[in-house]
Amino acid sequence: AELQKAQEQLAKDQAELAQLEKEQEELQKAQEQLAKDQAALAQLEKDQKELQEAQERLLKDQQALEQEKKELEELRAALTQDRILLEEELAALETEKEQLLINEPEAEKFIKKLISAKEYLNNGNRYCLWLVDITPSELNNLPITKQRVEKVRQHRLESIREATRILAEYPTLFGENRQPKNDYILVPRHSSENREYVPFGFFNSDYIVSDSCLCIPNADLFDFGIISSKMHMTWMRYVCGRLKGDYRYSNKIVYNTFPFPNNVTEGNMLKVIDAVQLLLNERDKFKNESLAQLYDPNIMPPSLWNAHKKLDNAVDKCYRRKKFKDDIDRIKFLFDLYIEYIG
Repeated sequence: AELQKAQEQLAKDQAELAQLEKEQEELQKAQEQLAKDQAALAQLEKDQKELQEAQERLLKDQQALEQEKKELEELRAALTQDRILLEEELAALETEKEQLLINEPEAEKFIKKLISAKEYLNNGNRYCLWLVDITPSELNNLPITKQRVEKVRQHRLESIREATRILAEYPTLFGENRQPKNDYILVPRHSSENREYVPFGFFNSDYIVSDSCLCIPNADLFDFGIISSKMHMTWMRYVCGRLKGDYRYSNKIVYNTFPFPNNVTEGNMLKVIDAVQLLLNERDKFKNESLAQLYDPNIMPPSLWNAHKKLDNAVDKCYRRKKFKDDIDRIKFLFDLYIEYIG
């Protein structure tokens, strides 16, 4: 009986020992978990501190960025005003031109037509004093013209922009001279997104290119046909910039990256040139209409529309014989060709 009691007591002790060992194991796990939690808490506090510091830095950066943005906007506004005023001093509307010629008829040989996007697309007339080759004695004999030149010099001296102040040394010249010395294709920098085609134009060097346009010198009818085609318009829509939805044509992003066709046969080239001539002839039939009106898709004359379609077909065949299904097919082909060219 005593042995049985002893065995029962032993069993109880063993059970208690097992329970104690289990509790010690759980305690150890709890301590380990506590250590992990404390480490995580310390890391969290560190992260929160770093986040707070980062937020403070971000706030300072945002404030600095806002200040820089404000200064940049002020500078951009000043530069824009500089450019406008510099051009305006040497530019004139038709009424001013006529008045100048009444008072200084000798100035006529220095008056050139100034082509801006606005005047080009809307049949407007604007002129400028192109004094690149004027001699000191010629300028002295034109007091009104000389007065305009002096205004240019004075305005440039008062500019906040150092580069403009330097240009005060050359008051007879435009701030930026992009004028080609031969015939060129005129490209308006901005064009309505509603137009199916951007209307480019041919001009000789007597027409002065304004800052609102780009020019392609040494270009011919074939070049004009390629960039006036559906192929080039599709490329432009995919890669050009935008200004309030309208297309912003860039020489670097649009023209310089455009994959022109290669190995064009003489026959296909002549078909493009013939189509371009037909297109220009159709435009000439509507000389009293502005290009903005002619290229409005709602009122575009059918004959001009058909001339563009003929040009599109001629240009397509310079790339391949197989007909393009749609603009997606065109842009896929053009990007493949672009990759091949830069390959």
